[in-house]
Amino acid sequence: MALPILLRATVQAGDPELAARLLVGIPAQRALDSRAVASGDALMLEGDGELEGAAAAWAAAAAGWHEFGAPYEEAQARLAQGRCQIALGRAPRQRPHSPRRAPFSHAWVPDQHWLRRKRSSVGWRPVTMTCV
Repeated sequence: MALPILLRATVQAGDPELAARLLVGIPAQRALDSRAVASGDALMLEGDGELEGAAAAWAAAAAGWHEFGAPYEEAQARLAQGRCQIALGRAPRQRPHSPRRAPFSHAWVPDQHWLRRKRSSVGWRPVTMTCV
């Protein structure tokens, strides 16, 4: 799962050539590798300004990550797909925060009261730091 994160970081750092070199020679024999390469290919297309192809590639990558069971990478791919769609001047068909389609809708998120009770039960206190 480190490859998609590494590719995004290199592109954001301004070195898309390094991201392209990282993609060369990765055998897509395992399901994880093939999905990482699909995300990398979509990232390269988007970086080259081929937004139409990138949007389709991101959609395929998101479907692959969903099938694989990696909600974070699926969400990253859907976000990138939406970014391409907006750049192409297309309005999204559905609101991205719709509970029916949210990639993280199955994840359990504790409410604030539960967190407060847990923190107090273990004696947790926020750390305060003083800069000198």
